[in-house]
Amino acid sequence: MSNAYSVDLRERAVAYVLNGGQRTTACQIFQIGRDTLYRWLRQYQTEGAFAPKAQGKYASRKLDDAVVAQYIAEHPDATLEELAEVDPTSLVYLDESGVEETLQRPYARAPRGTKITGEVSGAHTHRISLIAALHESRLLAPMRFEGYCDTLVFNAWVEQVLLPELRPGQTVLLDNASFHKSPITKTLIESKG
Repeated sequence: MSNAYSVDLRERAVAYVLNGGQRTTACQIFQIGRDTLYRWLRQYQTEGAFAPKAQGKYASRKLDDAVVAQYIAEHPDATLEELAEVDPTSLVYLDESGVEETLQRPYARAPRGTKITGEVSGAHTHRISLIAALHESRLLAPMRFEGYCDTLVFNAWVEQVLLPELRPGQTVLLDNASFHKSPITKTLIESKG
């Protein structure tokens, strides 16, 4: 990510426009983009300041502070290595995927000047989806269905297909899909121990 423009440059460019200078000319003189100048003018009018905003996005914490504090209180002598230890044989990975029957290439290659034609079905087709778990290179609880996955489908799969195959003490790993974040999903998985 590039560095922010200096406050001095911001002040001079905005002052030029506020003193009657044209915005296009200001962009050329100060070698800045038009959107940048408009953003600085808007910031000056709303905030009365030129300070650059914080850059970048910071990822939210993955662990709850209260849970970490409680664990440390219960295990005050645990080292980072001990905290990070997870039995790899207890890991169960979950994922889902889907494919549409309308898969086709929108483009093709040909010698210059040669027209390519092809047939594409205009009929409505279905999406085939699959949810499964992976444990020690073994596929667990595969389920195929038509349509898209959502919270209801996912929770039904967890309750009816996955839970009977899980053992207490296993760690279930999910990706960040929105339908994985249901409190019901968490309760279902934790019910297995």
